[in-house]
Amino acid sequence: SSTACVLVLNRENSTVYTANIGDSGFMVVRKGEIIHKSEEQQHYFNTPFQLSLPPPGHGHNVLSDSPDSADTLSFSVKEGDVILVATDGVFDNVPERLLLDVLKEAANLTT
Repeated sequence: SSTACVLVLNRENSTVYTANIGDSGFMVVRKGEIIHKSEEQQHYFNTPFQLSLPPPGHGHNVLSDSPDSADTLSFSVKEGDVILVATDGVFDNVPERLLLDVLKEAANLTT
C-alpha cells in the first residue's frame, strides 16, 4: 500500500493540478509564504488513507482506499513559486519554518 501525491504543472496556463491521498503532500511557497498546502487524510491517528490491493480473501481486514478518495485541487501559480512535494517523513519531522527557510534559499540560488 502507498500514499500518493501527484502534481501536474501546465505551463501554458500557469496552473497546477493535484491529486493527493494520505499523508504525503505538497506545499507551494511564494515570496517565503505558503500559499497552498495539502491536507492529510487519515482514517484515525497514524492511519493515513492508502492505495492498496488487499490479498485475496483479506479485503474485510484491510483498510483500502481507491483513487477516487484523493483530494483534488487546481490553482494558478506564478514564476518564482516553489513547489515542495514530500512524504509525511518530511512534514512530520522538519519544522515548517525550517522548510520555508530552505526553500527560500533554494529559490534565491536559482534566480
